[in-house]
Amino acid sequence: MKNLSFSLKYLHYVTGVREAAPLRISGVGLREAMSPGRVERPAGTRDRFLVLFHTPVELFRRGEWESYPAGTGMLWPDGAGHFYGNSDENWTHSWLHFHGTEAERLLREIGIVDDEVFHFSDSGEMERSLEKIYREVTRSDASDRIVLPLFEVLLRELKREISHPAAGFVPETLRHLKIRLDAAAAIPWSVEELARMSGYSSSHFAALFRRYFGVAPGEYCRELRLRRAAYELLNWNFTVSEIAENCGFSSLGRFSRVFREHFGMAPSQWRKLHGSGSSF
Repeated sequence: MKNLSFSLKYLHYVTGVREAAPLRISGVGLREAMSPGRVERPAGTRDRFLVLFHTPVELFRRGEWESYPAGTGMLWPDGAGHFYGNSDENWTHSWLHFHGTEAERLLREIGIVDDEVFHFSDSGEMERSLEKIYREVTRSDASDRIVLPLFEVLLRELKREISHPAAGFVPETLRHLKIRLDAAAAIPWSVEELARMSGYSSSHFAALFRRYFGVAPGEYCRELRLRRAAYELLNWNFTVSEIAENCGFSSLGRFSRVFREHFGMAPSQWRKLHGSGSSF
């Protein structure tokens, strides 16, 4: 089996040696891509092994190979053999090798059970935690005081996802679009523009957006622009007209009317109330 590529990968094994420590990270991988084939390690790697499969996978369990969908996860216990892969097509996975007394304590405290298959509806949080761990352990001045809290966050996110797999799920396209909207709050996007960006029809996009975010896309964008405007009103270097224009409103009159409907007062009143040193 040939390793095709990886985005991030770190391995730090010392053959035959196991360090006694609160936590030792001996390997981290993010979206490592593999060609068709299976990994078979009868003796494991003398540590715990946490894996998230981003593509369909085959796992050897209960004496036979079984197929599982993308989003499958597994925590192998210390000393267990590892048997996984996909014999028919390319596959991708993210993973973490670890051991230590604090690792064991956290697993018990948080209530994560090993040697059981679980399913992720959204792997984003786990991947971000793994990347933070990777960036810390590969530093020349890596600190256990930083690695251990990052590891605990990873486990707690894992437990949350296992316990409530659907609660945090948002389709990747919509999740990325919302990040873009939040970063460009002043742009007056139309629903049609957002639908094209997401690859859906306007009606389907609007229905999906409301389903996952609890609000219509136009209303969400307007809320972003109004909150941005309220923030900008604290800066007395801009006039109310300039703020209206900078936040994507077609006229001062429309901005004032919408602002009053939302906040219960005119923009100028808001500025006087909140821009003079009182709390926002």
